[in-house]
Amino acid sequence: MRYPVTLFMLGGVFVIASFTVPLGHGEPLLDWQRMRDHWSQPDQWLTSSRLLDGGGAGREVYRWRDATGNWQYGQIPPPGVDVQTVEVEAPTIISAQDMRGEGATAQGK
Repeated sequence: MRYPVTLFMLGGVFVIASFTVPLGHGEPLLDWQRMRDHWSQPDQWLTSSRLLDGGGAGREVYRWRDATGNWQYGQIPPPGVDVQTVEVEAPTIISAQDMRGEGATAQGK
């Protein structure tokens, strides 16, 4: 009786950790809001997650029109709507030293 209870407790700890412990990119594996918003499409919960796409670089986002005609954007479109794919490019990061003209790239010019 002790082993099933221990396994159950370890499983619970793993599930809670999946939603709360940040990984290498600073965010947890699973997101409560994502799960709540897309509960009807469990096959897509991890297909475009932050873990698999490297934290957002080159991520595909979909856009569609809602019932009122407004554009909506998201990683998992609702079923039954016409979607367009939008490619999100990684931002260019410039260090503060380069902005001030003190960095290695600024000195090399």
